[in-house]
Amino acid sequence: MPVAYFSVPAMRFWSFLAKRRILHTAGLMLLTLFAYGFAAAAQAQVTSPGKPVGLTLTPSLRSNPAFIIGGYSDSSLATGGSPIIRMEVQWREGTSGDFTMLDQTAVIFISNFDFFTQFRLQGLTNGQTYQARIRAVNAQGEGPWSDIASAAPTGPPDAPIIASADSANSALRVTWRPPANNGGNAIAHHELEYQLGTQGERKTIRIEGPGNSAGTTTVIRNLPLGSAYRVRLRASNAAGDGLLTDWSVFV
Repeated sequence: MPVAYFSVPAMRFWSFLAKRRILHTAGLMLLTLFAYGFAAAAQAQVTSPGKPVGLTLTPSLRSNPAFIIGGYSDSSLATGGSPIIRMEVQWREGTSGDFTMLDQTAVIFISNFDFFTQFRLQGLTNGQTYQARIRAVNAQGEGPWSDIASAAPTGPPDAPIIASADSANSALRVTWRPPANNGGNAIAHHELEYQLGTQGERKTIRIEGPGNSAGTTTVIRNLPLGSAYRVRLRASNAAGDGLLTDWSVFV
């Protein structure tokens, strides 16, 4: 049988190739393990967004119906390692009870401008407190809600209530109550308007103060005998004059 003989240099060459192959295989395994580890680490770093801070609510003034503009912008919002895809808003009337999710079509969101967010709560009542909160959403899910922000729009008061009106002995007597909703500002005064018939001159007297919720009686004296009058009333606060009541019946 033939026998193969290798010289010392040839044996060293083949040994060198074997070692190179072993090192190459080990290097590929290390690279693969490193790649998997890097991917796993990157995946582990992706979380839901952080908590938004700095939500503001700006209420309307002298608007009926009232509204509130909500705003948020913060470049430091933690994205969780994944792009923010939207901001969600919840709101409620008052300071307790369940929140209602605001329709997403009512929320303006610009992700590349410090996560600028704006929304509008409309059809509100002056003098009533409203609350809202927001949260960020990315591919991993929803982040925590922001702290609750509160605001109360203000405006002129509603119309007062004329409880009774009658005339006797050249005097007109009107009993009235202030409006149930003062528009979020204390009522400064009331204006009582009266008119002789439907064509007579309209005259107005000013009654200082908020009035009495149990009823306030105002008497207008020295009127012509045998005349029929009608009256109406409105309240005013720092935001302006409120709604007038309807004319009373003739008395």
